[in-house]
Amino acid sequence: MKNIDEKNKELTKLKMIARRASNELGELQNELSEIKKERNTQTKAMHVRQKQSQRLGDGIAALKNEIHFSKRSLEMIRAKHEKKMDKIENEPELMEYVQQKAEMYELRDAIKVWERKVEIAKMKVKQ
Repeated sequence: MKNIDEKNKELTKLKMIARRASNELGELQNELSEIKKERNTQTKAMHVRQKQSQRLGDGIAALKNEIHFSKRSLEMIRAKHEKKMDKIENEPELMEYVQQKAEMYELRDAIKVWERKVEIAKMKVKQ
């Protein structure tokens, strides 16, 4: 009987140990499950961020390309503007142009007058 009581006590002790181990195993499994859920959530978030990063990288590359072409266009526009400004600077002012034209017409008239005088002088010489 003593032997049976000892065995019962030992069996009860083992049952308690098994129950504790089972409870700890359950808690650890729940913890593991939570950790897996968290890992899955973080993995999904990481994939989303990677996709966003990729899109941002593509957007940045497109913007750099656009900036490059815009700079080239700006340089061409500036060059054209400078050429036009050079032309404008090399052209006489409006009043100066009008004055030069007036002088030209006066000189033409003076030439015609002198040519007429030369013709008259030639006619006098022939007579």
